[in-house]
Amino acid sequence: MSRYLEYLESSRFFLEELPDSNVELFNQVPTVTHFPQFFNLPPNARYEIWHLMRARRIRATIDGNGILHTRTPDPVTFKICRESRFATIKFYQEPYQLASHPANGTIAALHGHYFDPKVDKIVLHKRNPGDATLFMQYSTSNKREELGVVQSLEVPRYDWSILMFAGWKVWSEGFSSHLSYFRCFRGLEELVLIGGGDGLRTEQEQRECKAAFKRVFETFNTFYSDYSIPNIIVKMP
Repeated sequence: MSRYLEYLESSRFFLEELPDSNVELFNQVPTVTHFPQFFNLPPNARYEIWHLMRARRIRATIDGNGILHTRTPDPVTFKICRESRFATIKFYQEPYQLASHPANGTIAALHGHYFDPKVDKIVLHKRNPGDATLFMQYSTSNKREELGVVQSLEVPRYDWSILMFAGWKVWSEGFSSHLSYFRCFRGLEELVLIGGGDGLRTEQEQRECKAAFKRVFETFNTFYSDYSIPNIIVKMP
């Protein structure tokens, strides 16, 4: 009998004390789907907003001919409104195609893609940073594009053992380190390496990695007198 009375009491609590399922317990923050006051902002403020929105991280691959390929869409500000497009188009030249290497479907080479090196970052993947073969292919190709315009390059996390990064000091001081594909990017101002993989976890490994890449870039000065060493950043996930 006592268990039955306990059951009735608990049932009364659920039926009478708790709110209905369709009752909101907290005030909900409305989702903003439009901002009609945007065009009440001063024109220069709207221009700065469009300018900030057009910057992209362009995920790209590079082939043996030294051509970058990407599926990253054009800047979204081309498609918002007439004002955003007008504020965007002045920073770009009309993309062109190399007759010997046309874009294939939605895969557009960098030269056939809206690209502004001042705001866009190239995220290069599917390549071993120490790939000397790629550099040799690039240096002898008559189809290559000018990768020297790229100012910011990001290298995603690799299994760093591919580059024998347990011995990256040997790699960076070795005879062939200057054949790394990084030599193709003569205009780099920033190189971002994503850590977290084998050999790039601890603070000591990060310091050694940055020092190793700095030594590699220093060797490029023997080939290009105007080559500058980029700011090397290691980011941990």
